[in-house]
Amino acid sequence: MKTLKVKGTGQMKATPDLVTISFKIHEQDKTYEKCSHKMNERINFLYQDIIKAGFQKGDLKTTDFRIETLYESRNFNGYSTSSNFKLKFDFTKEKLNNFLQIVLKSNSNPEFRIAFGIKDKEIFMNKLLESAVADSKKKAELIAKSSGVSLGDIVEIDYSWQKIKIESNSNYSYGFFSSPNLTVEEYDLGPEDVKAEDGITILWEIK
Repeated sequence: MKTLKVKGTGQMKATPDLVTISFKIHEQDKTYEKCSHKMNERINFLYQDIIKAGFQKGDLKTTDFRIETLYESRNFNGYSTSSNFKLKFDFTKEKLNNFLQIVLKSNSNPEFRIAFGIKDKEIFMNKLLESAVADSKKKAELIAKSSGVSLGDIVEIDYSWQKIKIESNSNYSYGFFSSPNLTVEEYDLGPEDVKAEDGITILWEIK
């Protein structure tokens, strides 16, 4: 049986409709009590920011919490705590700017990063794979026609699943907004489209 192996490449893009803000709060002090108190105080301020911006307290998810003992030249140097959080919501410029106006003036004073993505990743991935299959078939039909043969049934499909980043390349961090002479409204937070690529190899019978 004669065969033709063709690799198809699928490409997809979509307008971001989801924003994820990742926060980090860090504190340290000589005593555990003071370190813990300062951390809890700033976390409570961040919760107040969330509520003030129209979200529920439960919308802010804790992703990591650490308490460490600090040493310098083997001598005890106090305690360090860090907490990481994430907040996800439907993306609109107005909603994001409103939240940033609040958190940038807050006593929570967190480090943060803004990332843009899409809510329904499954639909996006399915369309991406369909695009790869269609590309393989189109190439196979063109090669068969140019070679004077006809395309038969599919003999084998080789698809190696891989983790694909479904996120816009537009990312912002706290330093981007930290100029004391500018307000958040002066920035046009228009993220790039989410773009992704996937591949599949199909072995066709040729006659």
